[in-house]
Amino acid sequence: SWREIASAYAQACRGLAAAHRAEIVHRDFKPSNALVDEDGVVRVTDFGLAHATKDTPLDSAGTPAYMAPEQHRRAAVDARTDQWSLACALYEALHGYRPFAASDPTELAAKVIRGELAPEPADSPVPRRIRAAIRRALSTNPDDRFPSIDEFGAALTWTPRTPRYVLAGVVVLLVALVIVLAVSRRSEEAVCEDLDAPMRALWTPEARAELRTRLLMPSVRVAEATVDKT
Repeated sequence: SWREIASAYAQACRGLAAAHRAEIVHRDFKPSNALVDEDGVVRVTDFGLAHATKDTPLDSAGTPAYMAPEQHRRAAVDARTDQWSLACALYEALHGYRPFAASDPTELAAKVIRGELAPEPADSPVPRRIRAAIRRALSTNPDDRFPSIDEFGAALTWTPRTPRYVLAGVVVLLVALVIVLAVSRRSEEAVCEDLDAPMRALWTPEARAELRTRLLMPSVRVAEATVDKT
């Protein structure tokens, strides 16, 4: 699936990023140079054409189908060259054909240098976000690509997004819940109001005075101090 492909190439990005941190440019990334081990981890291999970034080789070494524009022009290469090659391979893996179709190496180089990218399938299931990231990495000008292959790999990491209508439904539900709680609280307050009204109607000052009088009668003999606390 496109998710599995994007995940595998995101791992390859991390492999190349490790080389870039060591100031090494692969210069020949292609599908056959990314192997999957027994644990399902992608390993970038074959550094036979690799160069230290400080050397900036000006030759056209590499596999033509996956060579960046600067390689075809025999210009200086850097870490962004590997980014282009990986994006080229990923485009092929996702869509089933290479981004630059040509009948011979000369025509291929011309299309790559001009940036004549083949159109993507109209019914591609690949999200626009990922397709846009690949197109950016395939920019003819290295400055227009991602600043690092780590950032390109991050753009390939797919994160499920909750549909907007689901989020809207959750918001509506929360608002409704708040309203229900507010109404319920007000109803409870209303129910508790005047609960002592019947008692106030019966326990009047007159009733209290009459009870005091009876409690102080000799036949009852309740202490006055106790009666006054009642």
